[in-house]
Order: sequence, then structure tokens, then C-alpha cells
Amino acid sequence: MLVHQPPSQEEHGFRLGHTLWLLGGVIALLVLGASVAAAEIDNSQEIIREKVEQLRLFKSLKIGDASVTSSLVVPDFYERREFQLAWVKHTSI
Repeated sequence: MLVHQPPSQEEHGFRLGHTLWLLGGVIALLVLGASVAAAEIDNSQEIIREKVEQLRLFKSLKIGDASVTSSLVVPDFYERREFQLAWVKHTSI
């Protein structure tokens, strides 16, 4: 005797296992991207700290074509900010 069975989900191309793997992969990529961005921010803080130390030691600093001669204001500014980037849109990081 033939019994009518409703079509399975696999016949329609939807498989829960594949969807969960895909969702897990997307989440993993988002977490990885966030950790890379955090590492870049930490790296920029270290660079700023090094430049501030150079500025305090040598009383002037050249970055590209620009010269920084404020050995009091600029170091104090970044030290109070805990060497966080300034003048950067946080949404672009």
C-alpha cells in the first residue's frame, strides 16, 4: 500500500545543517574582522606612544613632510588620551 508522505525539506534545497554552517562561518569572519581592527588600533597606539617619546627626547619630530615642534602640548594631549587616535572617524576603523 502506498502512503502519501509530504515532501522532505531536502527535496526543496533547504538543509538546516548547511545553513547553520554558513551562519557560523559568517559569525567567525565578523569576529576575526573585529579582532584585526582591534589589533590595528593597538598598533597605532604603540606608534603614537613611540612618536611622543621621540618628540619629548629630541624636542622635534618629522612625520612625512610635516614637522612637529610642540614638545609640550602634543605629548600632553596624547598622554591624556592614553595614546588613542585623534581626528579619525571611528566608523572608518
